[in-house]
Amino acid sequence: MVTQRSLESVSYAKNPAHEAFIRTFKGQCKGRYAVAFLVGAGLTAGAELRAKIEGELGHPKYGLDDWCDARDCAFIFDRCIRAGVSVERIGELVLPAYKRAHPKVFEGKTVLNAFEILEAAYRADTSYGGVSPGLVATAGRATVYRKDSPLPCDYFVGVIKGLLSVFGVRGTVRETDCQWEGAPACTYLTTWTA
Repeated sequence: MVTQRSLESVSYAKNPAHEAFIRTFKGQCKGRYAVAFLVGAGLTAGAELRAKIEGELGHPKYGLDDWCDARDCAFIFDRCIRAGVSVERIGELVLPAYKRAHPKVFEGKTVLNAFEILEAAYRADTSYGGVSPGLVATAGRATVYRKDSPLPCDYFVGVIKGLLSVFGVRGTVRETDCQWEGAPACTYLTTWTA
């Protein structure tokens, strides 16, 4: 588990309030996310970075369905960013990997269904996933909200890009509003051609 001292400075914090929020965050997420982020670090930057991060974390063993301190995930992203790794790229790997592990979940599903799967997982797999308003989605357009998350905003852009790639769909994803820049929640607008 990451100590407060380890998160004295957060490379992706947008301002002092955001940094203080991440450093003192008390939320949890399923261990599968910490594992996915470590794997993403290894795939994008190499095994040496992954090993270094794991060493700094104290070589934790994350159970996929066990709860872990979400600050561990914040630490992983912080170290990736400091090493020049794109956290958006790590996000892009999440949904394709989930689909490979659970192909039946995606059978007969559409892009809109995948946004619903994403939202259900966020609410079930984190202690901080209750975001209001929830997903707003219609054919060719989806708006996803995130509030009080310790993870980088760019990571969620990548997650949504990965969702589109799972269906071979081209589209655009952008953060239109940010909680840490005064908005009620971080807002991600996605448009695609159905």
